[in-house]
Amino acid sequence: MSWRSCAWWGLLLASTVARGQELPATLGLTEALQRFDRVGYDVLLAEAAVESARADTLTAAALINPSVLGSALVPVQTTPRQCADPSCSAVLWTAQVGDNGALFDVVFGKRGARRRVAEAAYAAARLNRQDALRTLHFQVKSALVEAARAARALEATLTVQASLERIVELNRVRYSSGAISEADLAKVETETLEAQADVDRARLALTQAKVMVAFLLGVRGPVPPFDVDLGLLADQGPRGAEALTLDGLTHKALAQRPDLKAAAAQRARADASLDVARRAVLPDVQLAPQVSAYGSGTLPNAAPYAGFAAQVQVPLFYRFEGEVARARAEQRTQAVAEDKVRAQVVADVEVAFAAFTSARHRLERMNGGLLARAERTRDLIRFQYEKGAGSLLELLDAERQLVSVRLEYVQDLADYWTALFQLEQAAAGEVT
Repeated sequence: MSWRSCAWWGLLLASTVARGQELPATLGLTEALQRFDRVGYDVLLAEAAVESARADTLTAAALINPSVLGSALVPVQTTPRQCADPSCSAVLWTAQVGDNGALFDVVFGKRGARRRVAEAAYAAARLNRQDALRTLHFQVKSALVEAARAARALEATLTVQASLERIVELNRVRYSSGAISEADLAKVETETLEAQADVDRARLALTQAKVMVAFLLGVRGPVPPFDVDLGLLADQGPRGAEALTLDGLTHKALAQRPDLKAAAAQRARADASLDVARRAVLPDVQLAPQVSAYGSGTLPNAAPYAGFAAQVQVPLFYRFEGEVARARAEQRTQAVAEDKVRAQVVADVEVAFAAFTSARHRLERMNGGLLARAERTRDLIRFQYEKGAGSLLELLDAERQLVSVRLEYVQDLADYWTALFQLEQAAAGEVT
């Protein structure tokens, strides 16, 4: 890589770091992915690998440079008989141009075979970049889902804390009037303190999730304040999600997965490498037309001579058997690797589809009335307790059950969207 290329990459890296320090007030999925594609270091590294492979194609397509040879020999001493005329010259000069095997490198197809190897490697590098984006986009989506889940969990714990604080105030009034014992007041105060501890843990989880999001989006300094779009955890999934089938997703993944296409490109590169190894046994023929002359003027040998030289490296003792055997082994390796990737694609889709189906069923069950019944139960028991018809233990149990169901609901939402994004990663594209 030239110094200009290094300087360009350095400036680009510096500019992306500077841009990566800023984040919008509310970060959504589309904005996060767009920023990641611009400033993510992993993306820049993948692009550099693609540029390196493209440079190899230029090297493979280049023609061998010719060589030019010239010489002039001046006699140390001349006799009058050799050169009696003052205008004559006894210098021996020679000029030669050699192609260094460029012509037969093209005729024997060696240059073309090298180009096919480099072009297949370039195609594999571009597909590997796409596959890296497929995996990295899933990481960004998962980090956003986790941040949204932490924000929703913090809201749930704050709601529970506020509810318990109201109960504490009510029970302090009752205790002062002698309606309840000090033990009952201590119980509800203990529950309130535990709710405050849950709020602190939820705030910590939200901070950690935001730091991870900022790291993935290129922020290397202090994390700026931002909020995650809570609309990411929609209660209902995208349209058409219930119609997804395992066979359809597997067929789509086998047709679209860039890692499978990259494995096919690597196998094509191995095939071309075997062709290069086989053509290496063809002799390297170097052609060199030349002209030479001895003296000028009245010398008897003043007429120039023209000729043609050829040099052949004959593969007599070693016929590149090792290179051919190594290329055949690489060909078999890449064929097995492609089969392995194909099997991995099928396994990824099956695992992701099972996780998505399970998460969808849990979310449907939650939306089917579990959360609403838990809220209704807590409201009824609290109303009875405020009227003096219910016990404190029943109220605290209802509060615990409600917060558990709410947190489970938030986790079900996060699991559902994470499973959907994982399914899109496995299929290498949107699935709904």
